Amino acid sequence: MWFMIAIPLKSLRVFNLGLLFMFIMLAGPVRAEDSAPGPVTAPVLSQFSPENQKKLLAGEAIFEYVIAKDQDGKDEGHGRGAVLINRPVEECFRVFLDLDQQYKYFPRMTVSRLLGREGNRARMYKELDFTIVTAKYTHFITIVPEDHRVDFITDPKGENSFKLSAGFFRFVKVDEKTSILFYEMTRLELGLKVPGFIRSYLISHLSARDLPPIVTNIKKRIESGGTWEKSGH
Repeated sequence: MWFMIAIPLKSLRVFNLGLLFMFIMLAGPVRAEDSAPGPVTAPVLSQFSPENQKKLLAGEAIFEYVIAKDQDGKDEGHGRGAVLINRPVEECFRVFLDLDQQYKYFPRMTVSRLLGREGNRARMYKELDFTIVTAKYTHFITIVPEDHRVDFITDPKGENSFKLSAGFFRFVKVDEKTSILFYEMTRLELGLKVPGFIRSYLISHLSARDLPPIVTNIKKRIESGGTWEKSGH
């Protein structure tokens, strides 16, 4: 005999978000290889601790948890990944702006599709594979050429696995031949009701695990002139 149980749609959505987040936590870190840059000396590196400066100069990607003020003046932290790239900043930005090719080199990403673009504004759909669950994102993209920066924020009308995700990629000149890439995930709202300290811990854990491999793969893509692709693609 079969029985049917009615589950409210809202409860089902929360349950699915919980499953998605659990699988993302269990998916484990992705691996990436580095190529060491030449020695550089620049004021932009002074913002890092001596330990992280050493890692950057050795060609490693680093992670930092940045504390900033929110609109109410309260401390609010977010994750930041960084890596040195052996290319001029203009070349870095040019290669990175081939946005719909990100699925070829971003860890986990299987889909990166531009839904529309007008000038320096675009709309983009992405999917990330966490083995037994797929995370979906629809983002508004803002390109800021004078700052070599690309901002993204959730389009609430698009298909999204999380309530809100926002951040930016920024390339900064170190010298004529070297740049540094910053990738900052400034907002991530899961759509789940959890205490603030738990939310901060979970988001910082995800960022610390996933941001360094992302910037590493971007570095490899740019240093190859836009031809390098992740294994298995």
